[in-house]
Amino acid sequence: MSKFKFINGLIIGGICLWSSAIRAQQAPQLSQYMFHGLFINPAYAGYREQLNVTGVYRNQWTGVEGAPRTGSLAIDGTMNEDRVGLGLNITADRLGATTNLSAYANYAYRIKFDNYEGVPKTLAIGISAGVAQQSLDGTKLSPDETNDLRLLNQRKTVTMPDARVGVLYNTDRFYAGLSVDNIGVHFLKPKKDPERLLPEKKINLYLLAGYLLPLSESLALRPSLLMKNDLAGPSSLDLNMYMLIQQMVWVGATYRTGIGLFNKNVDPRLEKPSAVVVGAQFYLGDRFRLGYSYDRSLNATSTFSPSSHEVSVGILFPRSNEQTLTPRFF
Repeated sequence: MSKFKFINGLIIGGICLWSSAIRAQQAPQLSQYMFHGLFINPAYAGYREQLNVTGVYRNQWTGVEGAPRTGSLAIDGTMNEDRVGLGLNITADRLGATTNLSAYANYAYRIKFDNYEGVPKTLAIGISAGVAQQSLDGTKLSPDETNDLRLLNQRKTVTMPDARVGVLYNTDRFYAGLSVDNIGVHFLKPKKDPERLLPEKKINLYLLAGYLLPLSESLALRPSLLMKNDLAGPSSLDLNMYMLIQQMVWVGATYRTGIGLFNKNVDPRLEKPSAVVVGAQFYLGDRFRLGYSYDRSLNATSTFSPSSHEVSVGILFPRSNEQTLTPRFF
């Protein structure tokens, strides 16, 4: 198997995209998913019950040639007295010579339960449909073996329909959700082709939950977790702790680690990747939000990928004659 300059050192960290027999491909990584829920779960469509626009850009492994770059943009809102959530999200992810583009239309049916002691409860069932495109630009590769004709100067593109499903339950302080992505590209994938150079996408499961713990009128804690499971590759667990100050600033940290699930045959070097994330979100008035997070690897790959940076922005467009809600905690 050829080795390429842009992945020098990253194979140790588990990025083996160029093998013709690759087993698994994790979804693009974002650290601010708790403020960009539509990225991982279609049931988040309309969860703010106002027109909401969010954008995220991630520069991963700063300074490493060919390292991942991810951008995502989403817009969502509600209709039919907030019983239906609609949304659109677009994501572009680049790693070396590969590019992944996806666009999804999201629909969520939102069931509101009668308030009990003044506590609102909502169960949202979401589904999204769209397209996913994978591209490999062989002209950007620098293989050691110049006779590798499968790779040199070739461009490969595959576009397929895709679908995602998810559920989300929340009260004013608690939330929990489960979602599944890559359903279409997994089950509708082309027949096995020895000349297929693009990695096959596998189904990913996302399980998230969190709770808001008020400490005073001006402070609240939000512990949360996210488990991500690639059915053919390594799984990971995020443990988050954020503090909300004066309903205007979120500050907190995440510990991310690999976990073993379902006794999958995974290279031991991929089972326990770990990282720490620190981040903040700033509300500029009632409508605008700016966010930043910094990731640092804690395992062997930190030599090659010292840090990752992520910025986000959010804009709310309240309905006419309606007061803007205080910032949601999820």
